[in-house]
Amino acid sequence: MDKLLLHRFLSRRSLVAWLVLALLSANGLRPAQAETRIVQSAKTSFHLNKLLEGLENPWSMAFLPDGRMLITERPGRLRLVTASFQLYPTPITGLPAIKEAGQGGLFDVAIHPDYENNGLIYWAYNEPGDGGWGTALARGKLQGTQMTSVEVLFSMRPKSRRNQHFGGRIVFDSRGFVSI
Repeated sequence: MDKLLLHRFLSRRSLVAWLVLALLSANGLRPAQAETRIVQSAKTSFHLNKLLEGLENPWSMAFLPDGRMLITERPGRLRLVTASFQLYPTPITGLPAIKEAGQGGLFDVAIHPDYENNGLIYWAYNEPGDGGWGTALARGKLQGTQMTSVEVLFSMRPKSRRNQHFGGRIVFDSRGFVSI
C-alpha cells in the first residue's frame, strides 16, 4: 500500500488505525527487516508487520505531509517517527504539563486540515491544575523537535481527581474548525 493511501486509510481513525498503533507499540524490527505474521479472522487473513519499537502506551498518531508521523504516548510524550519508521531518540519538547493518571495522559494528536499553510498541530491531554486534573486541548507549531507557539484552547473546569472517562478525540469540520 503506498504512503498516500495508507495516510488516507489511517486518517479515518478506523479500527485498523488502532491495530496499527498496537503493532507500533510491540517490540519489532525495522521495516527493511520486518517480521511478518499472519493472523486469521472469521472472514479474512491479516498480514501483521512490526515496524517500530520503543513506545510506551501509544494512543494516537497523525501523519505529517512529508511522511513523518507523530505518535502520542499516554505518559505525556509526543514522539516523532521518520517516514522509514525510525523513532526519533527524544520526545518533542515544549508541550504543556501533562498528568498521567489512570486513563489520563496525552490523548489524541491531529494535523490541521490546512497544515500546509498554517503549520498547526493540535493535541488533547490531561492537564494538571488547581483541584486535580482534566481534559485540555492545545495547539502549536513543530520546529524541528520542539513545539512552539503553544496555545491552550480549552481547559476543563473545575478540575477533578478522578482517573477515568476522559474525552480527548479531535475532529475538524468541513470549514477547518476544531472540536473535542
